[in-house]
Amino acid sequence: MIAAPGRRGTGTTAQTGAPGAPAPDLQQRLQRLEQSQQALQQQLQENAAEIEALKKQASAQPVPPAQPAQPAPSPARNVPAGAAGPAAAEEAAALELATAEETGAGLDNPPPAIQPPQKWGSYTDFLGFKVANTDKGDITPTLRYQAMIGNNLSTLGVSSAQLDNHFNTIATALVWEPTTGEFGRGFGDFEDHQQVATRLGLHYTSSTEDKQSQPNSNAFENTQIRLSDGTVVFTPNIFGPGVEVDELRYQMSTLDGGIKYKGWALEGEYYVRKLNDFKGPGTSVVPTMWDRGFQLQASTMIVPKTFQAYVAGSYVDGNYGKPWDVRLGVNWHPWHNRVFRWNTQVTYLYHSPVGYTSLTYNVGSTGVVFNTDFELAL
Repeated sequence: MIAAPGRRGTGTTAQTGAPGAPAPDLQQRLQRLEQSQQALQQQLQENAAEIEALKKQASAQPVPPAQPAQPAPSPARNVPAGAAGPAAAEEAAALELATAEETGAGLDNPPPAIQPPQKWGSYTDFLGFKVANTDKGDITPTLRYQAMIGNNLSTLGVSSAQLDNHFNTIATALVWEPTTGEFGRGFGDFEDHQQVATRLGLHYTSSTEDKQSQPNSNAFENTQIRLSDGTVVFTPNIFGPGVEVDELRYQMSTLDGGIKYKGWALEGEYYVRKLNDFKGPGTSVVPTMWDRGFQLQASTMIVPKTFQAYVAGSYVDGNYGKPWDVRLGVNWHPWHNRVFRWNTQVTYLYHSPVGYTSLTYNVGSTGVVFNTDFELAL
């Protein structure tokens, strides 16, 4: 059954007008929402046109990279009164997008990508040992270590038949670079640090050395255990008639430190060497030997990555002599890198405890030495 329209609807018609027609306040609210929507559409069209124009301008003229800028507050826009609910949320989203586009925080300067966390100080099990799971042995971003195990201090000039199979040579290092987490390579501030770079290192080396394992020539970069006067420790009769050292234990502890800033550098180290456990005919009369020494160098880059001037010196306090030296020199890097350099220096030596064919002086030398050479460092 269908009721006639004139019944129950009569009272309603008298109050609100024709059946189905919206009330006046609803009509006004609808008009306001339509106006707000049209304003937002117009604003979005204007923003789209501006974006296209900026893209064309950017493609025509390269813009140098800029640091990400913080979004600036955009001018307040008039929001029509009565805009609420879903329409207000839609307008807020549109305003946020427009603000990001205008300030460059959204398109021109996107937020930096989230970097994965640094993986340092983690360890994995390997053959029952704890092994650092890093490329450089970093304990923390500013603290790292190195360790080595071998069977001799030097294999240069030594044949395999002279080497034993005892892994009794160890070398360790603990390096702390607190301010920058790096210190550059080599002496001097070639990298031109704009922030103060500092370094503190501890080193320890221990090795059981015998006469056969020692290099039998003064070939390039050979290492030999010498006394503070330059005498090879395995030389017969140096400790007395009939005394000959066949084996000993070598230990070296070193503390080094340095600071670099804007081309200036100050670097130095202090070391203590111990020789003991002598074995061989008559070695019971050979006492434990302690040698101490230091070296210090100050330098400045006169021309960044090109010319460096330096002054340096060293001193050894040993049982068989107290040699020292001072030197003044310059380095020229013609290709602005550390690989190639032309070095010129003047050195004063006092009873030099070292001397090789690769050096310009002999063991025991005293006097002024001038040298200039072109060096390749790989």
